[in-house]
Amino acid sequence: EKQTTSVFLGSALTFARTFETNIHKKVCWGSSLPNTDSGCFLRQRRPNIPVYYVLPSDTQPSRRMSLLDFFGGFLYCWFVVHLVVFLLNYCGVKKAKVKPWLRASNPEAGTTYLPTTSASASSSSTLSIKLFNLRYTTTWFNPMFTRLAEWAPRFWEVWFTIGVWFGLLAMFVGVGVLVFAAYKIGLWALKAAAAVVFASSSRAAAASASLGRNSLVKRAYEDDPVLMGSADTEMDDGGNQVFVPVIPGVTLPISHIGYYLLALLVSGVFHEAGHAIAAAREGIPINNAGIFLYILYPGAFVDIPSRTLALLPPLRQLRVICAGVWHNAVLYLGLSLALSVGLKIGFQLIGWKLLEATGGVAIVAISQNSALYGHLSISSVIYRLDDTYLDNNIKDWNDFLLSLTNHDTQNGFCVGIKELSDDPLDCCQIDAENPFSKSSNPSLSCFERFSHQKQPPEHSLRNPFCLPSLNILASSPPHERCETDFDCGGVVGGICMTPYAPFKAGRVLRIYFKWPPWHPEAAKMDREKEDEKSVVFIGELVDVWESVQVSVLQPQYSFLPVWLPHVIEMTLSYTCSFTLALSLLNILPAFHLDGEYALTTILSIVYPSREETMSTSGHNARARKRIEHSLIWCTSILVGFVVAGSLVTGIVQTAKNGGAR
Repeated sequence: EKQTTSVFLGSALTFARTFETNIHKKVCWGSSLPNTDSGCFLRQRRPNIPVYYVLPSDTQPSRRMSLLDFFGGFLYCWFVVHLVVFLLNYCGVKKAKVKPWLRASNPEAGTTYLPTTSASASSSSTLSIKLFNLRYTTTWFNPMFTRLAEWAPRFWEVWFTIGVWFGLLAMFVGVGVLVFAAYKIGLWALKAAAAVVFASSSRAAAASASLGRNSLVKRAYEDDPVLMGSADTEMDDGGNQVFVPVIPGVTLPISHIGYYLLALLVSGVFHEAGHAIAAAREGIPINNAGIFLYILYPGAFVDIPSRTLALLPPLRQLRVICAGVWHNAVLYLGLSLALSVGLKIGFQLIGWKLLEATGGVAIVAISQNSALYGHLSISSVIYRLDDTYLDNNIKDWNDFLLSLTNHDTQNGFCVGIKELSDDPLDCCQIDAENPFSKSSNPSLSCFERFSHQKQPPEHSLRNPFCLPSLNILASSPPHERCETDFDCGGVVGGICMTPYAPFKAGRVLRIYFKWPPWHPEAAKMDREKEDEKSVVFIGELVDVWESVQVSVLQPQYSFLPVWLPHVIEMTLSYTCSFTLALSLLNILPAFHLDGEYALTTILSIVYPSREETMSTSGHNARARKRIEHSLIWCTSILVGFVVAGSLVTGIVQTAKNGGAR
């Protein structure tokens, strides 16, 4: 038995970005003020201390976990695994033959056509372990594979014949994708090198010019916006690569490890099940099957006698060899259909409400470190941010909170003369270092006269006043909205005002939400005929995006777990991504992949050999070997280049954006 290891290239993308640390300061009045039942005022301060936050690919926040914590947990888990296996071995468990160290493969066994990692078929079940390597081998599934193959032999013949045609198509498509990926990586490398050379020559020229003027002024590369812009542009191209390697803590958020492991295992099981059923259909007895965990790579394997497989006609061999990637492709199509339609319909049937028709997003989770924690309820529906209704659900949520520009207020708020005060305008002394102003009273915010004319972020204040944010923005009943002072006819001497927040770290955000159906406040609002419940948040909008996890599905009953749709969607999304990558990349004609053995079989059809010319001295055999070796070596080198290049570009881009957690 020849042991080989499959190469897997992940295609899941994660987006990361650097932000600043959060120091939250909450100011929330409930009973002390008469008009605060409809809202809570939250202020979030942000000093200039850089740390890393994550923006995952599914556009949902995740909890932070340091790499040190991750590696500590990783080592602890493997320690527990070794301890359990040792105890099983020590206690002499009879149902599972436990071996403390992985035994080498049987040298008398033949070379397999398929990547396999089984240890031995001498016992019905074997648990093998060595450092960071755990394998469970069993013959328990052998009868099941045989029964499945005998259930509908004609169906399986047609099924796996289609798989052969798919495998051939996937091989050509995979090679094309690989060549395109190599081109993108090479182009990125050339641009990055050119940017570095250009920057070096520019600095040298600047230094020479300075020396020529007898000047000792040093011009830093970081201070040159032209050079920095050029370099950033080249580095940004690293985020447009075809493949991004899945590296926990680097390109994969550590909080997504569970999804990653489960998705890889499911993809591997479907892949190997295809090989096993196809082999049983062709009359090849299966030695054993099992699962393994190597460091952080879970997978499955099937031990198929390679000599028996080699005696089959080429087409029947290809049915077995291509069955794995064919099953991965079918799994991808099924999961894509479930993610696009089936998942939403299924959850609606068992008690969830789909918000696509009504708009808004349902709250799934809120970070305990967030200033919003305790003031927004799980399963509540956020339907409006400031004056923007979330008609397009998560898309509008993301567009609003991740926007790099200030959102213009559509209308101002009518403020009566009695609400104005002659207090000092400390709250309007706002700059980059003090985005919350220099006022010692955190309940006051700067307001200015409303104008429909578009203004730059840092414009001259128009009739500024320091006003209590909660009383103006979240009062019950709400203040009248206005475009001019004349619209404030219901307020004696009213003025149309709007918050002044020129810096993104101190933006004022009104969050309007509705309680879940079972919440006591929901019935209270119905009785009092209140339409709005709001929270006022002052801080950086991306903090809200990070700390509040949302969904388009809202549970209609309190006993339904609000997190279930999100967890299932994430699991299916990762599995969909990994199984697609496996269906295209595992059929590449490279070493230790299914494509290597598929290419050998295909060439045996193109260059048939008679019995007397079966040796390598025959013309057809020599031509076949030359073509086979050339294609496999070229593809393997290309795979190595793409893997190495994707690692570099992925790490560089992630580091530039701030890292993953």
